[in-house]
Amino acid sequence: MPRREPRARSASEPDRVAAKALAADPMRTLALDVAAFLDSKRALEIRVFDVSATLPICTYFVLATGTSARHVQALADGTVRLLRARASGRAAVDGTREARWVCIDHGDVVVHLFDPEAREFYGLDYLWGDAPELHFTPRTPISGETR
Repeated sequence: MPRREPRARSASEPDRVAAKALAADPMRTLALDVAAFLDSKRALEIRVFDVSATLPICTYFVLATGTSARHVQALADGTVRLLRARASGRAAVDGTREARWVCIDHGDVVVHLFDPEAREFYGLDYLWGDAPELHFTPRTPISGETR
């Protein structure tokens, strides 16, 4: 039987291999699932940063803005329920009393929920703006809706 030559890799094959490796990262998937959940609950300005190269204590930051203290609280409650359902371990939650800035620490995924004034004041977008941002596409707004 003739010996087969190894098949040459196409230019897009390394991209597929890299994409498959990224998809296999359960914490990346969890961070994007949290972002999708927040989007489904009408959170604004959702961003997901990979802070693993900068911080040894976590891998992903998810940032989002609620429209009011009650909205921020509801986003926090739903996020904690999602994290408990999807991942093992406990989430430490801080800031729920005032609900201006709620931090949910689930180890590798840390979620920061703000009201608009607190987000601007603390400026985490600028602080972590150099970190790689994961691609997240928010839902398409309903006709006539402003986001």
